[in-house]
Amino acid sequence: MEKRQELLVSTYLDAKEYVIEKGYAWEVDWQARLLFNEIVESQFLAEAAWVILASGFRESIIRRIFPAISDAFLNWENALIIVSNIGQCRVKAYTFLRMRRKSMLYAAWLCAYQMMDSNKSNNRLAKVSSVNYFL
Repeated sequence: MEKRQELLVSTYLDAKEYVIEKGYAWEVDWQARLLFNEIVESQFLAEAAWVILASGFRESIIRRIFPAISDAFLNWENALIIVSNIGQCRVKAYTFLRMRRKSMLYAAWLCAYQMMDSNKSNNRLAKVSSVNYFL
């Protein structure tokens, strides 16, 4: 194994051990059981939102506000619906998210764009030429 790979594996194992020591073994187990091809869009969007929020909030705060954030983002029904209602999502999310709302809108846009690209459907996203539309 190359030195770089050894370092990467060692760093991963150290991080995993740290997470387990901090009481989150259940999270590691849950991740190990996930099958990517069984993840549905709404689950992906909700998980992406949680990760984005975790970069700036304590878990206790996220747990408290996540239902309201989910409501603001139309309960993560699907990315196309979120993007189609971007103004409404922004207004409702602003109370809780301030700048972080942009990251979640961007995640929804990416998901919707990928779907549009794979389906080759004509929809409003085809007219979006820049992520700045969401900022």
